[in-house]
Amino acid sequence: YVEKDATASGAYAASGNPTIGGTFGAGAPVVTIPPIVPSNYRDRANYILRGNGNVEDSLGNVLATSPPDEFSGWKRSGSTWDFSGNTGTNGTYYIEGRAKISGNPGSSADPWRVTIIATGSVEISGNPKIRYNTPGLLIVAGGDLKISGSPNQSMLGYFLVHEQLELSGNPSLVGAIVI
Repeated sequence: YVEKDATASGAYAASGNPTIGGTFGAGAPVVTIPPIVPSNYRDRANYILRGNGNVEDSLGNVLATSPPDEFSGWKRSGSTWDFSGNTGTNGTYYIEGRAKISGNPGSSADPWRVTIIATGSVEISGNPKIRYNTPGLLIVAGGDLKISGSPNQSMLGYFLVHEQLELSGNPSLVGAIVI
């Protein structure tokens, strides 16, 4: 369900039976949107998960080194940091590379307070219950954003995506998506 509009100046494709409360489809007028550049948001991070497996705090203090390429429920494999657990440390994470949340962190009564800023794509699957940690900002993706599964309406915040968006399953998002 989209309360307002779902439009694109270029290609637009919908499958299944989405409900859109406003205008939808391709051929919308072009609107200039500033580029989505994750590094512009890096100064908001509490934790920096580096591409080499190290983790630092916002002051540059080393919190974890590689190996084991793990930190507070996050585990790195190649260029992807994956959170597959059910309990996460609240904070704003700047991730060098791809970010993946495949676990079920948070609950309706106590959502995981997290903001993900990734230089690569972001993928969310499973049933996480999350809200933004940095006021208003939930996801910044330097690549694509893919959300599948059934994350509930507690996924609250702005979603800023540099490339493409794919939604499948039954996600319910509250906020705005800028692509």
